[in-house]
Amino acid sequence: MRMVYFSERNILYIHNSSDNKDSLLNTEDSLEEMDKLEFICSCAAESSDAGGSTLITITRIGIVLQLLELMSNSLESSSLKVPIFVISSVAEELLAYTNTIPEWLCEQRQEKLILGEPSFGHLKFIKDKKIHLFPAIHSPNLITSWQEPCIIFAPHWSLRLGPSVQLLQRWRGDPKSLLVLEDGISSGLGLLPFRPIAMKILQCSFLSGIRLQKLPTLLSVLQPKIVLVPDAVNQRINFAAMKTISILNYFENKTLRVPRIADNPSVEITTDLASKLSWRKLRQRENFGIARLKGGLLMEDGKHRLVSGLEQEESSGKARPLRHWGSVAPESLLDALLKIGIQGSLEQSIGETGSDDNSIIHIANPSSGLIEVSEMGTAIITDDENVGSQVLQAIDGILDALTSQLVWRQYYLNKSGHERATNRLNTRGIELAILDTIGELVESFAMLLQVL
Repeated sequence: MRMVYFSERNILYIHNSSDNKDSLLNTEDSLEEMDKLEFICSCAAESSDAGGSTLITITRIGIVLQLLELMSNSLESSSLKVPIFVISSVAEELLAYTNTIPEWLCEQRQEKLILGEPSFGHLKFIKDKKIHLFPAIHSPNLITSWQEPCIIFAPHWSLRLGPSVQLLQRWRGDPKSLLVLEDGISSGLGLLPFRPIAMKILQCSFLSGIRLQKLPTLLSVLQPKIVLVPDAVNQRINFAAMKTISILNYFENKTLRVPRIADNPSVEITTDLASKLSWRKLRQRENFGIARLKGGLLMEDGKHRLVSGLEQEESSGKARPLRHWGSVAPESLLDALLKIGIQGSLEQSIGETGSDDNSIIHIANPSSGLIEVSEMGTAIITDDENVGSQVLQAIDGILDALTSQLVWRQYYLNKSGHERATNRLNTRGIELAILDTIGELVESFAMLLQVL
C-alpha cells in the first residue's frame, strides 16, 4: 500500500497538454536542464582560461553529480589543467552512494552498471586525481594539493556557513573568478557581507518537482491508497475522477489526521533477538502470543524493526519477575483450585454502594487459608507454603503472564521480640504471606502492609 504526499513547492505550474503515461518519461525537461549545466561548464572554463577560479555553491546532489561529470569531460577535452575540489564532510559517502541506487537512474546509467562500468564519470576522474575530495577546508591534504585557478564545489548555498565563506573572502576582489549561485536566494542580501565584490556572478534556476498536469497520470500509475495534497494544488486540478483514491487536503498551520494504511503493521525482528524470545500464548485472545524483551524499536522508511539494543535480563542470571494482567474471576479460580485438590467456598463482600466490593475464597482442605480478590489485587494468606504455591499456580493458570519464573523476596517482621521471615511473591497485585497460625492473620497482615 502506498501513501503519496505532494508539497506545493514541488509542483510546477507549467502548461503541458500531454496526459498519457509516456509523458512521465518525457525528456524535454531534462534537455533544458542539460543546456543550463553545459552553460555553467562553459562559463567555468572561460573563467579558468582567464586565470580565475570558480566557486559553485549548489548542493543538490543530482545537479552536482552531472556538473562534475560534464566539467571533467570538458576539461579533459581541452588543454586546461585545472583541478576540481569538492569540499564537504559527506562528499565521499554521497559519491560512493550513487553506485548503490541503480533503480533510480536512467536506463543508460543502469546499463553501465550492469556492464561493470561506473554509472557516473566522477569515479574515473577521482581515480585519475582530477577530482579531489576533502572533508574540510583546513584538511592537510587540501593545503598540500592547493592550486589556482581551480573549480570548487563547496557549501553552503546561503553563503553564511561552510567553506564558501572563506573562499569568497579570498576571491571577492578578483574579476576573473566566477561565483555560481542557485536561484531562490537574494544575491544582494547573500553577498552583502562580501561587498565590494568584483567576481562574476551566475545565478541559475533548476526544475525541482513535477508539472501540475502530470499529477493525475502519476497517481494512476502509483495507485496509492491516500494522497495528501495542499489546498492550493487541489483548487487547480480535478481529483474527482479518481474515485478509488482518498484525497486529503492539508492547510498551513492546521493539523490533519491521517488514517493508518495498515491495521496491523509488521515488525522485523533480528535473528539473534528472535532466538531469545520465550513466547507465551494468550488465553484471553486466540492466535496471539506475547514475549517480554529488552531492546530497541526502530522505524525507518515506514518499516518497524526490533533490535537487541539493551542487555537481556536473562543473560545476567537473574530471574525476571512475573507480570500478570487481567482480573481474577473468583468462580474460575475456585474451579481451578478444585482441579488440583484444594477445597474452598466463595463469599461475596458487599461494599458501601451495594455492589460486590471484593470476593473471599475460604480454603478448608488440605490446609486453612483464604484468598481475597478485589479490583486492587489478589492476596493469598495461608500457613502452608505448599498450599500458597499451588494457589499461585492456579492463578497463574487463569491469567495471562509474560514470564513463568516465580521470584521471591524476603521481608522481616518484628513480633514478640524475634524476627520471622515472610515471603512475598513479586507479581502485580498478588501477595503471599506465610504465617505460623491463622490466629495471627489480621495483626500480621496489617504489619506486612505497613512494611511494604
